[in-house]
Amino acid sequence: MSEQNHQNNSSEFQSAEEWHGVRFIEGIHNNPEHLRDHKELVRTEWEKHTLQRELEDSQQNLREAEERADRHPLTGLPNRAVFDRDLDEAFLSVEQGVRPNIAIVNADLDGFKEVNDGYGHEKGDDVLREVGDQLERELPLLSEILGGLRENDKVYHVGGDEFLIILDLSQRQGESAQGTIYSDEEKMEIIIEDRIRPAATRAFAEHGVVGSSSMGYSLYQDGDTPKTMKERADKAMYRDKAAKLERLDALRS
Repeated sequence: MSEQNHQNNSSEFQSAEEWHGVRFIEGIHNNPEHLRDHKELVRTEWEKHTLQRELEDSQQNLREAEERADRHPLTGLPNRAVFDRDLDEAFLSVEQGVRPNIAIVNADLDGFKEVNDGYGHEKGDDVLREVGDQLERELPLLSEILGGLRENDKVYHVGGDEFLIILDLSQRQGESAQGTIYSDEEKMEIIIEDRIRPAATRAFAEHGVVGSSSMGYSLYQDGDTPKTMKERADKAMYRDKAAKLERLDALRS
C-alpha cells in the first residue's frame, strides 16, 4: 500500500482511532481484508461511543430542564410546584408518625413596590435574591430553638415578593434545645420575631433601601389538609399586614 493510501486511511478514521487507542501497524496495512475488518470494528465502536455520549448528554439536559422547572428563575429557590409536592409529603409523614408536627410560614415583603418604583427593577431583583439568601442562611440556626439538624426545613419563592417556609417541628411539644419549656405556638412566635422577620429586613438594608415583611404561620392540626393549612398561614400573614398598617395610621394621626 502506498504512503498516500496509508495517510488517507488514517485520516478517514482519525477521531475514532484516537478514541479507541488504535494505531495501525504495517502488517495490517499490507492486508486489505484485515484492514477492512479493523476499520469496521473501529467504526462500530466509535458509533456506539457516540450514541452513548449523546444519550448521556440528553439525560443531563433533561435533568437540568427539570431542575430549572422546579426553581424560581430569579432566586433559584424551589417554586410553588415544589412547595405543593413537599407539603403533601410532609402531611403524609406527620400522619404516619414520622414527624411530630410541621409548620408553614408565609412571608410577604412590605415596601417592595416602592423599591421597584423608586430604584428600578434591578434593585428590586437584588433585594429578592438577598431575601432568599438570608432566609436560607437562617434555617440551620433554628436548631437553637427547635433542635435537630433542620435538614427538612426549606424556603420557597412562590412568586412576586412572596416566600413560603416549611418547618419540621421535630422536637416534642414542651422541649427546646436549651431545655426551656415552649409550646409549638411560642416556638413559632420566637422564630418569626427573632429570626425570620429580621432576616428579611436585613435583605433590604444590605442593598441600601428600607423595607420590612408581614408574616403569618400555621401548625398542622388534626383534620387539616395542605389547602386548609396554607389558607391559615395566608390569613395570619394578612392579619399581620393589616395590624402594621393600623399602627402606621395611628402614628400618622
